[in-house]
Parts: sequence; C-alpha cells; structure tokens
Amino acid sequence: MTDPEIEITSDLVHYPLQEQHGPHGRGAVPSLVSVRPPESGPLVERIMSLGRREVVFRADEAVADALDALVARLSDDGVDAVEGGEVDLGWDSIRFDDRDGVLIATTKDGHTTRGRVRRDDVTQLLWTLSAWDRVARLSGLEAPVPTHWRDWLYMTVGILKTDRVLECRRDHTDGSTLWFIGGEPFDEDLVDRLAGDIAQCVELFALRPEAAAVLGLPLGYVGVVEKERGVVEVRDPQGTVLFSER
Repeated sequence: MTDPEIEITSDLVHYPLQEQHGPHGRGAVPSLVSVRPPESGPLVERIMSLGRREVVFRADEAVADALDALVARLSDDGVDAVEGGEVDLGWDSIRFDDRDGVLIATTKDGHTTRGRVRRDDVTQLLWTLSAWDRVARLSGLEAPVPTHWRDWLYMTVGILKTDRVLECRRDHTDGSTLWFIGGEPFDEDLVDRLAGDIAQCVELFALRPEAAAVLGLPLGYVGVVEKERGVVEVRDPQGTVLFSER
C-alpha cells in the first residue's frame, strides 16, 4: 500500500461553495457518464471571467454538461479568481494556477496518491460529483454527503488490487466517521476491530475508481460495486435495499 503524501496548497485565497441541492426523486436520475472517469476522450474548453481574471476550464467532452454547469455556478456565486485561489467542491478543490500568464483550473490527479501531482483539467472531479449525484438520486436521497480524497478508510488487506465485488460502508467508530471497504461476505472485524489496511480515499479512486461513486452516501449506508458495472446496489442503515441492479 502506498503511503500518500499530503498535498501542499496555497492558503492565499479559499472559496468554499455552498451546496444548492433541493429535494429530488428517481425520476430526475441523470444518465451514467461512464463506469470509471473518462480518460481518452478529447478535451473541451470553456473560458470564463471570474472577477478580475479570465479562467480556462478544461474537461473530457463526456462531462461537458457538468463543466458548463460548474462554470455557470462559479460565475453566479461571484467567485473572484486569483492565482493560487481555491474553490472547495467536496471531493477536491479547484485551484487557479498561472500558466504563462493564463489562469488554468487545476485539480489533484486521483490516479496517484502523491498529493502534489495536479491536472490541468477538471474531468475526474466532475465525474466524481456527477457519480455521487446519480447514486444519491437512485437511492432517493436529497443530496450526496461529500467525502474528501484525504479522508481515511479501512479495507480488507489487498482487496483493491483484486476484481472482487466491493461492499463499501460509511460507519462511525471511535469518534470518527470512516469508510470501510470489504468484499462479500463483509468482514465485520473491519468495523469492530479496525482489522485491515488504512489509506486515504484517493487510494480507492486510484485502484478501483468505479467504487468512488459510492463515496457520497451518508453515514450507515452501504454501496455494492462490481468492477465492470460499477454501483449495483445501495442499502440504508436498516439493510433495506434502496436500489439494485443485481
């Protein structure tokens, strides 16, 4: 297991965005962009004036609609972009980095646990947020409950390097809320005794990115993930199946 580095980011400016989700039902479930974050498609580009500077946003064309929504939201929220400024979006922050006099929206590269590695596009972040929203809607929830890539998880030893079906639980233990990633049948010692490997949630994204789609589920919920199909089931804290494609 890789020992993640903690990302060192500028503390110059930080803009937390307020979530603006309203109640919604299954009829509003968005279509699945892809089981895993798109990587090979062409990038689309949007240029938006945010306060005193123009910012270039890039993303895979598969998430172009989400990119348009994000850019509009930042503009509506009155974000004033400056070099080194950040916008917190839950899983990760967008940071405005100067590239030869041009501000570029950058994000952490989730394919590596090295915190300083950044991408000059927002594809992974938009895919993650869209996947969270879709799973929340399928489960009848009003909105996702964000997980940050730095948050901690316990997992069955070595399971992320396999193709096994994953059972992912958000649970409360020893005063903290943690994710627990096991197989089927689930090893209860993961929760009861914290018997497993510990890593940051970016490790799950790096090795089994399709499973990152469940990281917006609330405390007590369980998401079941297959490697080729993605999220196939969600259960509430009482064990009631809210959504299933099994």
